[in-house]
This record gives sequence, structure tokens and C-alpha cells, in this order.
Amino acid sequence: MLCQFLMKYHLVKTRSGLTRPFHILISHHKILKMFSHLKFRSVLPQVQPSAYFNDQKFAVVSIDEPPIKKYLSEFLKNPQNEKSALKKRNIEDLLKQREQALTNINSLNDLKQDKEMKELAEEELETYHEALGNLDNEIIKLLVPRSAHEDYSDIAVEISSGAGGQEAMLFAGELLELYENYANFRGWNFVLESVDTSNIGGIRSASFFISGSRSFYHFQNEIGVHRVQRVPITSAKGMIHTSTAAVVVMPQPTQVDIQISEKDLIVETMRASGPGGQNINKTESAVRVKHIPSGLVTECQEGKTQHGNKQIAIMKIRTKLYDLEIQKQTREMNATRQLQLGNRERSAKIRTYNFPQNRITDHRAQVTAHDIKEFMLGGETFHKFVEKVSEQSEIQMIKHFVDIVRQSHK
Repeated sequence: MLCQFLMKYHLVKTRSGLTRPFHILISHHKILKMFSHLKFRSVLPQVQPSAYFNDQKFAVVSIDEPPIKKYLSEFLKNPQNEKSALKKRNIEDLLKQREQALTNINSLNDLKQDKEMKELAEEELETYHEALGNLDNEIIKLLVPRSAHEDYSDIAVEISSGAGGQEAMLFAGELLELYENYANFRGWNFVLESVDTSNIGGIRSASFFISGSRSFYHFQNEIGVHRVQRVPITSAKGMIHTSTAAVVVMPQPTQVDIQISEKDLIVETMRASGPGGQNINKTESAVRVKHIPSGLVTECQEGKTQHGNKQIAIMKIRTKLYDLEIQKQTREMNATRQLQLGNRERSAKIRTYNFPQNRITDHRAQVTAHDIKEFMLGGETFHKFVEKVSEQSEIQMIKHFVDIVRQSHK
């Protein structure tokens, strides 16, 4: 910015009408003064404006706002898990950049008092205020609690026809084709698990798996009832009918990594019982292990040494914990599926495909697209729609988060 200013005003007219180099009018001392004040100019925050905050409906929120500041302080003091600890490190890096930006803003406000430096200082101030807003936006985005499933790459998707009879089945079949095409467009792996077809080419239901980078994040806004309005091919009167299909998206169970800390274990030794030789029965080689957090207890006396039996007992604990975690994930998936299935009636829609008006509207995100034929091919048009819906959903989530923080941290 400074170099651009110097180039723009390199030659200026004096009172006599002659042109002189800029540095004669603004002394070398003053230029050095500018550089000395802008201590951090070389490390101007490089955070780009987030697409989530470019929407006019969303007002930028400052982290200096008391409720936000209080919440941020609490978050930095006590990260709850590994993901929160990573967020903390990222936020601390952004806060350092923010501090640098504020230092320069204060210096530039002082420089504005110098008439010769005022215009340049104001130009620089605009740059730093913009950077400050972008930094605050990024910090608030990191504070928003995220779904544990958001980064999942393996998902199961179910489509089932709803109200509308054969027309609903035809529409469900078109959604299946749309999602398969989109998976191919993204380079994701698509595996059709099952499909129940109707006699005119539609489907009653279908289920499939998709594996691809953050596929759940991109598919989560497809969950719900999709409504189609058009003249069915089966209609003799040419009347517009409304039909529905329901979409369920479930993250798949992840490989569970069970970590067991020694401080969470109570280890007791005892003499082995039963056959096994005199030495085994005389020494306390048998081991009982209790896992305090879960209350699980295992025993082992098969090995010849206490250490070996302890390791086997801990392995049994780990196996049981793994099984419990898989059962928990399965229960959560089943509950999620039932919740998503919900009401498949025409009024309970999340998106409308209006063929007569050639328009698709996502009612939750308030996003509209046109050219249904191109949209249903599952290529670039559908991808842009998915991205826009994700952006608007993010805005709504951030607004909701900020409102909650303002209420709870007054």
C-alpha cells in the first residue's frame, strides 16, 4: 500500500508550476517515520474475507463485545478435548495477528495528525480495519461448536418415496441418479447397497454408501423431505401434482481408538486357582483389573507371569470398551435415522423442485437455483447449489451461536 502511494504521487507540482520528486515534499525523515510506526507492516494479517460473512444479512461481530470476549476467555482457559486444543492454538495465532493489527491502527491514528501523512495513514487504516474484521470473523468461526460427524468421509444414504404414489417413486429414482452423478463428479466412491424398484421405472426405496473427503459435511443439508411439483407422466388431465421423497444421511461408525490410562485402572494380584503347576499356584501371578470410568472388571490367570496376565486383562478391558463404543454408535445412528425419517408429508419439506417454473428452492437456507434439467445431472450446477446452501447454513449456525453467547454471558 505504501509503495503504491509513493508511485502514484511520485511527481507533484510545486507553487511555481514545476514538478519535483515526491521525497522532496515529504521528507525522508517522514517516510522513515511511517515505516517506524508500522512495526508489523510486513506481517499484515493475511486472513482472507470469509464467504460466510460476505452476505449482507450477516453483521460482523467483534470479539471485543463483552459476552464474546468472556466466552473466548473461558474457552482458551479450558479446552475440553484434543480438537478444542487444536482450535485454541489456531485462535491464539489469530489473536497475535490481531494484536499486531491493533498496534498499527493506534500508530496510524497518531500519524493522521500529520497533514503530510494524513492521506497515506487513512489508506493504511482502511486496510488494517478490514484485516481486523476478518480476524474476528475467523476467531468466531473457530469458537462455534461443531458436529462430531462433520469431518466424516464415509456415509450411508437412504432414499424413500413419500406422498404421491408412482410419481413419488419416479422422483425418488431421480434423486438416486442425482446423488450417484454427484459422487462421480466429486471423485467419490459410490456403492449401491439395495434398491426396490417400481413397475414404471421409479424406486420405492434405495440405500447406498459414499466414501469421499468430508462427504457428510456436503450431504448433511440433503437430509429431509424433498418436494417435487410437476405434471406427472401418468396424468391424463395434465394437472400439476405435488409428491415427496425422504432422504436420510448417516455417518458410518469410525474405527475406534481406545486409549486406557494407567491412572484409570485398579490392578489386584492373587494366586492362580485350578490346574497349572505348583509354581503358578504358589505365586500371585493371577491379575484382576478394574477400569474405574466404566466399572468394567476382567481377570486373567492363564499366563505364567503377573505382567503377562496384566496385559491380557487390560486387552480384555479394551475389547469390551471397543464393543460398547460400537454399540453406542449404532444406537446413535438408528436414532438419527428415525429422527430424519420423520414426517414425509408434502408440507414437511426442506426443498422444492418446481418444474413448471424451472426453479429449485432450499427453504432452510433460503437459496434458489434455476435450470432443473442441468441441476439434476449432479454436476457443476448442483455442486454450486450445495456449496451455497452450506454457506448459508453456516451463517445461520454462527448467528444462533452468537445469540446464545450474548444471552448466557451477559
